[in-house]
Amino acid sequence: MNILIINFRRFGDIFSTGHLVKSYRDAYPGVTVSMLVYEEFVAAAKIIDGIENIYTIDRKKIVSLKCNPIFSDSYALNSFAQDLSDVAATCWDKIVNCSNDEVSSLIASYLIDGTDKKQVHGVSFTQNMGSISSCDWSLLFNDVMTGLEHPIMHFSDCHHQMCELPRGSETNKVKIDHSYQQQVESNLKALRKRESSKELPIKLIGIHLKSADERKNIPLETTISLIEEILDDPTLYPIMLIAPNQDERSIANLINRSFDNKLVAIEASFSALVSVLHGLDLLVTPDTAPKHMADLTGTPVVEIVTGPAPMRKQGTYLSGNVVVTTKLDCAPCLVKEPCQHEITNKCCKMIQAQDIMAAIHKVLSPGMPIQEQISDGVTLYQSELDQLGITYRPVAGAFNKIRELSIMMSRQMVLAKMNKSESNYHNIVQTINDPMLIKSWIRAEKTSITKLSKSLLNTLRFVFYAQKNHHHVTELANATNLLLEFADYPGVVGIMGRMLQGKIEALRGQPMEQNIKEMETLLYSTKSDIQSTINCLQKLDSCLEPGISCVLSRSSTVNQDEIS
Repeated sequence: MNILIINFRRFGDIFSTGHLVKSYRDAYPGVTVSMLVYEEFVAAAKIIDGIENIYTIDRKKIVSLKCNPIFSDSYALNSFAQDLSDVAATCWDKIVNCSNDEVSSLIASYLIDGTDKKQVHGVSFTQNMGSISSCDWSLLFNDVMTGLEHPIMHFSDCHHQMCELPRGSETNKVKIDHSYQQQVESNLKALRKRESSKELPIKLIGIHLKSADERKNIPLETTISLIEEILDDPTLYPIMLIAPNQDERSIANLINRSFDNKLVAIEASFSALVSVLHGLDLLVTPDTAPKHMADLTGTPVVEIVTGPAPMRKQGTYLSGNVVVTTKLDCAPCLVKEPCQHEITNKCCKMIQAQDIMAAIHKVLSPGMPIQEQISDGVTLYQSELDQLGITYRPVAGAFNKIRELSIMMSRQMVLAKMNKSESNYHNIVQTINDPMLIKSWIRAEKTSITKLSKSLLNTLRFVFYAQKNHHHVTELANATNLLLEFADYPGVVGIMGRMLQGKIEALRGQPMEQNIKEMETLLYSTKSDIQSTINCLQKLDSCLEPGISCVLSRSSTVNQDEIS
């Protein structure tokens, strides 16, 4: 089997694709997996184990030629065609569109032109530029997840589901550069021996000092305090991790001066960082690329999420890791508008050293209760697996109960829609630990569902009218527009609305009679989704009957305050 994965995103997203590559190799021994990426991010693809061929598009060159008034646009087109020549000359059994943007969808369509569109997992286009989603999972990834204020599913899990792949094993996902490996192993072994006592062997904690986005950085004073607390623990030892550039060297030197220049700093490129991560016991990082690399190497992670960092769709992908984030109404930041906290850098400053230490202890000793006092407005989430894949459960600090309830029930609704076994509703009740709030939320969702049902039935009525007389098409269009307003609703209703919106928008470029007929099918499918969602709400409601304990048993450290 010959597989092409298209990923036109950045370093972290390309690293994350390593999970999908490994899953293909586990499910189909002997499979050949290739990847198409932008030239500036090819270093990430080169580290993923199991990729036979890497094809690149020199986007910067093409854009430069296109924007330069000296050259004809044909130069840019010719450069683009040359970049695609080898990949276009190859026969692909499957093409996986992990970007699902317009460029990747056009290329996927071009590569399978005249053949079965079922070859594409993800989005492609018809000749009339109508959008084709390969399945409902692809629609969820492309039309639902990208627009949700609080995503409900990890992108990697969406990729696996739309490719019909089980999650692969957690080993052999990255290439190891043996020129670095032996030296790193020797140096870290010597460091462990030097810093360990006879009774207490130490664990090495890597601290990644700088993110590619300044808004996500851990403040310098917090980093220094964290290192002090790590040094106070006789079982831990900190190592600063930096990229090979002068800016990060300066930061490491500044921090080191606070410790009489006795700290260890490791400077590593991507290829060298793989070997370093293999030798660490845990990584603390605010940056996505090292986090995804750590996931691929199996290194435990404490992820610091501030600024534009969508935790739920791109967070750490290994079970048992901990995410430290804030409870601000604007978190996680989606960068849709100027940050109201940009001057004060509030979300970064809210997270203190003791919060990160609590997360470190939680990962290294998962069965032990958290002893540290969590700062006001800070939440610790632990990653765990359920039927949809990786999810994040609050384990310490304050959290928005309504938001968490909506996310958990949205996952249940998706499982029910896709005919998969739902998770235990009692766990939802235990996590929220507020029967009255859950009851109130159920009533609100049922009210929204009732409105959606009435709008859907009204649209169905005009579908019947339009089938008999095309003079009713305008009324059908108006009714459809009102129905699609539910895509902007929060919670489970909004997800149903976005799924329907994506399918209706894909009807473009077809004859009117065919559109009307398919509209009828889509509306009846949504009607079925409404019923399955009502069933989910009823199952949750049944857990609130007398005799059902609502005491939080999974973590006694969580302070769950309601945010209305």
